[in-house]
Amino acid sequence: MRICIATCWDDGFLRRLAALSRPGATVHEVFGSLPRSATGSGRDAALLPPVTAAAVRRHVAAAHAAGIRFNYLMNGACTGGAEFTARGRADLVRQLRWVDSIGADAVTVATPLLVELAREVAPRIEVVISTITHVDSLATVRAYREIGARRITLATRINRDLDLLRSLADKAGLELELLANEMCRFQCPMRPYHYGLMSHASLQHASRPPVEYPHMNCSLERMVHPGELLKARFIRPEDVAAYEERGIDFIKIAGRGRDADWLLRAARAYLERRWDGNLVDLSDLGMWSGDGMDPPRIVVDNRALDGFLGAVAAIDCARECEVSCTLCDQLAERAVRVDGAGPYVEALRQARQAAIEPDGRKLPEMVDRPGTRGRR
Repeated sequence: MRICIATCWDDGFLRRLAALSRPGATVHEVFGSLPRSATGSGRDAALLPPVTAAAVRRHVAAAHAAGIRFNYLMNGACTGGAEFTARGRADLVRQLRWVDSIGADAVTVATPLLVELAREVAPRIEVVISTITHVDSLATVRAYREIGARRITLATRINRDLDLLRSLADKAGLELELLANEMCRFQCPMRPYHYGLMSHASLQHASRPPVEYPHMNCSLERMVHPGELLKARFIRPEDVAAYEERGIDFIKIAGRGRDADWLLRAARAYLERRWDGNLVDLSDLGMWSGDGMDPPRIVVDNRALDGFLGAVAAIDCARECEVSCTLCDQLAERAVRVDGAGPYVEALRQARQAAIEPDGRKLPEMVDRPGTRGRR
């Protein structure tokens, strides 16, 4: 299995990361982007390190020197139609040419137009389809393959449908990747809206949404229903072999905004295929935090989840979850612990109420604290 992981823009991190590779479990590439760009990148710019274009260029060279490829992210979900204006199209072309000039090996995109534009402007670069596009069928895989994609990061919602993954791998005709450490809610109704907000918050000259209403809702839902943490489509390090057997080529580890030690810990766990601690410490989970709020300590005992994939993979979650199956809720009673949930839940409910007030004059600001940065 090959591992792809976020970078923290520390050149020394790359050397330490490369040293973790071993036969059959290698670090293939790192990924990242400027905080703001013509396309955005699916992450709020305020949550990303303030790296410069010159530093990105140096980091790409350092990655190559360490034997690691670099994947530049242009995977904003929406640019407001700017791509169909003369100025917007020129900005996209300029960005692609710059990505090509710095020696990036791949570019991750989230719109069909950018796939075709990248093939025209920078044919040397491998085009990767972002998980933001929610590819979950052979028809969609084929459509992206036919316009020039060479790798697809599949929708996280199918991470536990092992039969479907095997079928896609057998017939895809390109490489497939799974995002392993996301702990977003399964079938989250906020997901498209949230990606749209984050994408716009990383566009050039755009302002940051102050509230992140989707993130508030999901944080509250996890506290009220801890089983949601297990319904999330994470992949445990111990289960990497099961995906390898089904033809998955890459495991992707999110963590933009995390430091070198955090990223190395996550990479080591997935390369060694074992983790004996709190699974949240490997995940890109973030909890909404406002002024005066202390997010709770969430513990998901990874050892209590031994055998979990085999059990849940036998269930049609899309049909049976909360209808005839309560496996995750039952398992959460012994595998999940939340410390300090009561005061946090009350404060979060009050903040959420302020966020939906009709006059919009007292919108709560999100505050970044250690453990809250990340995917959001």
